[in-house]
Amino acid sequence: MIGIGKLLDGYEENIQALLSEPYGSDTFKEAEENVIEVLKEVRGHISDKDLERLTTVLDEYGGQEILVELAYTLGYIGTSKSFDYLLLMFNQSFADGCEEYGTAMACLEEMSVIDKERAKREGVFDHPMLLE
Repeated sequence: MIGIGKLLDGYEENIQALLSEPYGSDTFKEAEENVIEVLKEVRGHISDKDLERLTTVLDEYGGQEILVELAYTLGYIGTSKSFDYLLLMFNQSFADGCEEYGTAMACLEEMSVIDKERAKREGVFDHPMLLE
């Protein structure tokens, strides 16, 4: 396996390509596939120290395919800090009229595994968009 640092460097380069290339272009599609592949490959090999690099995508990109894979990757970390990011992603899934159920459900699943009691306290199971 390639070192985590090199994988995350490639991840960041591909995120930049997603942000700069026209949506749907061959370069965009390739970058999206590469990001998803890296997210799958680093599972089980990263920790809280890598969260900032992984989650920069949350500020700038909203592609559901990537966010679902990011949720599963954060779930592998399994810490309170990764739970915080999952909760943020869950809430962003329904912010400003969004209805990204795939992302929300992936986050919900991973939060339940990390800390089901906290997920209950945070009210994720009672979110109005899930009760419709």
